[in-house]
Order: sequence, then C-alpha cells, then structure tokens
Amino acid sequence: MKIKLILCTFASAFAAVSFGQELLTNPGFETGDFTGWTVTHQGGFSGVGATPGTNHTGNFHLYMGATSAADQTDIFQDVTTTIGQTYNASFWAYDLDTVTTSANLAVTFGGMAVGPNRPAGAYTQYSLSFAATAATTRLEVTGWELTQYINSDDFSVQAVPEPASLACLGIGALVVLRRKRRK
Repeated sequence: MKIKLILCTFASAFAAVSFGQELLTNPGFETGDFTGWTVTHQGGFSGVGATPGTNHTGNFHLYMGATSAADQTDIFQDVTTTIGQTYNASFWAYDLDTVTTSANLAVTFGGMAVGPNRPAGAYTQYSLSFAATAATTRLEVTGWELTQYINSDDFSVQAVPEPASLACLGIGALVVLRRKRRK
C-alpha cells in the first residue's frame, strides 16, 4: 500500500507539471510584437501595442483595426497536442465600438469557435474545451473592425488533467496531509 501511495504521489507531481502549463508562445504579446505567432496577414491599422484601448493584463495586447474582411488580421500558432487529450483554449477580448455592427472576430482552436463573432464592449473571457483529434492543433485569430478596434489579450491553451491524474493528485495530497497530522 505504501509503495502505491508513493508511486501515486510521484505521478501526481508529474501530472501537476505536465498539465496546466501554457502551450502558447507569447500568449499575451508581452514581447511587444508577434514573436511565436505566424502572421498570415497583419491587416491595416492592426498590430501589437499598449494602445489603442487597454491591455487586459501586462503591457501589450493585440489590436485589430483592419476595416474589412478583405484586409483582416490573420495570425495563428500550431500547438503540439495528444490525440484524445482535452485542452482548454481561452482568450480575453472587447470591441471599442459597441454601436457599429461592422466588425468580426474569429478565434478557433482545431477549427472550433472559441468565442463569438463580435466581442462585448468590455474585456470578456471566452473559452472552449476541445478533445484533440491530431498531433498538432491550430489556434487561429482573425478580425477586423470598421470604425474602431477589437482588442484581444491573454490567449491560452492548456491540457485539462484526466480524472485518473486528478485522483492521483488528490490521493497524494491526502497522504501529505495525513503525515503532517501525525507529526
């Protein structure tokens, strides 16, 4: 029994390291540029900066001000994934112009929509849980805004712990708590 608990504790420590780690490079654009992202088309009036608008966290965010779908911003990152493993993809976004309806934001992970086509007027988090069907899964961001800017920040892709890993983590925590109480 003791050996099983020790092995489970080690498995829990491994699970804690491998799960919950950010899989994107430069997810909040804190390098001040597109480092880690592949830029298919930057789009007019679009880029990485501290303005226009505000950052969700940190010093920089992605702003998309291209004025039509023909000039929209299009960036992506290909993430190494494990087939069958569940991942959570999320981001924060808002539209500076809440009146005009001429805008579009499409964030997809593995071809599945992560958020709405039009973000709210204040930073709002959007997310999607997705079971990977390939060894590489693409997170893609496209957007444009006719009169103002769509700002987005703090993109994230993380593996979701499997129930067995969570159980091992819980058993490991109980063992540690039990040992502390004995002392």
